[in-house]
Amino acid sequence: MKFTAWRSLLISSLLVTWLAACSSQIATENETQRELVEHAQYIERAAAQAEELWPDFWSANTPFIVYFRQGPALLVSEHVPEGDYQQLSERYYYYEDSLPRLSDSFHIDYQLGNIVATAVSLQSNPQDTLNLLFHEAFHGYQRRHFSRTAVAEFVDPDAFKNPQIRALLQLRRDLLEQALDAPAERVPGLLDDLLTIDHLLVMQMGAGPMERLHQLEIIEGTAEYIGLTAGRLVHPRFNVTRRVKDHLQVNPEGVHNSSDLRRYSYGTGAAQVILATRVEQNAQQQINDASSLNALLAEWRQFEEPDEARINELLARYPIEALVEWAYQQSSPDQALNLEQFAALTDATLDFAIHLKSKQATAGLDVNFSSGTGGFTQPQQGSYVLPQPQSISIYGNMTKLLIEGAATHMQSPGDERPVLRLQVKVDSLPVLCDGNESCQLESIDFTWQGVEFSHAAETSIRQQGSHLHIDVIEL
Repeated sequence: MKFTAWRSLLISSLLVTWLAACSSQIATENETQRELVEHAQYIERAAAQAEELWPDFWSANTPFIVYFRQGPALLVSEHVPEGDYQQLSERYYYYEDSLPRLSDSFHIDYQLGNIVATAVSLQSNPQDTLNLLFHEAFHGYQRRHFSRTAVAEFVDPDAFKNPQIRALLQLRRDLLEQALDAPAERVPGLLDDLLTIDHLLVMQMGAGPMERLHQLEIIEGTAEYIGLTAGRLVHPRFNVTRRVKDHLQVNPEGVHNSSDLRRYSYGTGAAQVILATRVEQNAQQQINDASSLNALLAEWRQFEEPDEARINELLARYPIEALVEWAYQQSSPDQALNLEQFAALTDATLDFAIHLKSKQATAGLDVNFSSGTGGFTQPQQGSYVLPQPQSISIYGNMTKLLIEGAATHMQSPGDERPVLRLQVKVDSLPVLCDGNESCQLESIDFTWQGVEFSHAAETSIRQQGSHLHIDVIEL
């Protein structure tokens, strides 16, 4: 058995070396091409062995795109694409002019003629680009293979006000870190403790917030597991468990809002996936079919609702009092913004309203955002406040809106009023109506203090005090 394992490792290593040698023969004309090719080659080294990551997820011939945001791009594909490209090798197609709608960090199902590929922007190094690509591509896989359960995304920030709740969420994270280091015989008992803590959290904060957490853990946790595990395909000594433990340390002040909960779920979800693969041989396919990791673990452990004695016994074994005291001292995160605080940031505000007049207009709307280090809050259903977004990109059939760094409040379209609204804080307002308070323009195209906006049809402009209202229609 040991000989077979070493032989398989040797064959895989030789295959990786051979692929790298073949790729390195690609002739590049400038530094931009060289950097794109370097990241693509690194991804291909992982792709040669990626079939072992998850059933039917990725193969050596799966197409992908790496790009500079709003800049050159490189498609890697066995099929010849459409458009104006320079072919660098049998599978490498270089686009000197930026591909449409690639202004954000990624695009999960990017359509390039008849080719559909996951596209990601270049990160600081090839390993991080690989991580991002496989993480986002796995979200595309989930759409086709996971059992999706409808869960409300909005979680009221008041759900986290009780320090006992934040203490239990921290205990949950500490327990998962212990389980990752525990010998195999201790893991089942630690999973029982995890399920008991989740039951206690449902009792204290209600079923809705925990349903949202469990949804995030199966969606973001599995994607993060895939993104990190991809690194081991290129570097066999890459320690996935250690990286997941690093992810468990995010939000050192605890969970205070929806943005914190999402960041929290990456590490806690990935940790549960690792533990699931340790206790069940075919865990991956079962995860595909599960409504949540929590539900799957409860099924495996034949978990029953704990009584008061069981709960008290668990709490006696963990430092819950110290964690509650810690939670009391972490009650005012600086990055959280409510609507009142957002309104007070600056007087000057750009108010965009994109009216969606048909199902085709709604289907053609492409909205992406990367919240950056400031995170985001959800003051109400369908409402997102981003204090310092890394990027927000909105594309319609006739509309383009890009925002970088400017504080933004975004409201999703509703069923009764299908309008996408954004308020963007700026230092001063642009002059768009030649000094008049309102006007109708045949089209518009302007850039202003981190905001780039264009609309190829009639645009209504109206200034009301310190607010500049810009209304457009997508048909």
